[in-house]
Amino acid sequence: MEFVVSSIKFKPIHPEWENFRQSESGVIGKDLLRRARRLQQLARISAPRKTGLLAASITIRYSRGLFNPSVNIGARVPYAYWVHEGTRPHKIRAHRDKLMRFVIKGRVVYIRDSVNHPGTRPTKYLSKHLHSVTR
Repeated sequence: MEFVVSSIKFKPIHPEWENFRQSESGVIGKDLLRRARRLQQLARISAPRKTGLLAASITIRYSRGLFNPSVNIGARVPYAYWVHEGTRPHKIRAHRDKLMRFVIKGRVVYIRDSVNHPGTRPTKYLSKHLHSVTR
């Protein structure tokens, strides 16, 4: 029995084609970034605002993939996922002091141990604009 390994020689891709296909300044990169900036703008407008940190943290990252370029758009605050996807009802427990302090309808309320949170509805501030940007 014979086992043979042969090598395949690839022709290098022409540098101008590589620039056209992968570079941010190429035709494809410019179009991707234009669409990404529009999505970023729409997401910042529709993101819920309490402090403004969520909207301000929405960023674009351009990457040259193995075969095609891509853009990633996301928010960089720790709670961004739960705002976008929502939460189920859950229990919130007091940690260190065994006492929680809330302001409800202008009154300060102290609660021991835990409270049942009703959950939050999803706010699809990123994904709801994808269709309009990809047309």
